[in-house]
Amino acid sequence: KLSQKPVKVFHLPEFPPPLAYHYVQNYYNSMVASLKKAIEMTSPEESALLARYHYLRGLVNTVSNKRLDALEDFQSLYKT
Repeated sequence: KLSQKPVKVFHLPEFPPPLAYHYVQNYYNSMVASLKKAIEMTSPEESALLARYHYLRGLVNTVSNKRLDALEDFQSLYKT
């Protein structure tokens, strides 16, 4: 028999209806904060999940012009 691991779902924040710049930036900031919490709550033994969170946060940091933060997240992929 295969042991089944519990499925973890990361819920994205609600996207703002008007696509004004500051609403989108707030969405990105909210997403980065949510991913930070998810990373902090994930144990080091779950390296595949941590890698996914770091990659997603790196992508969001890239599109919100936080390139150093993005680079740090992408470098964290090597550590996981």
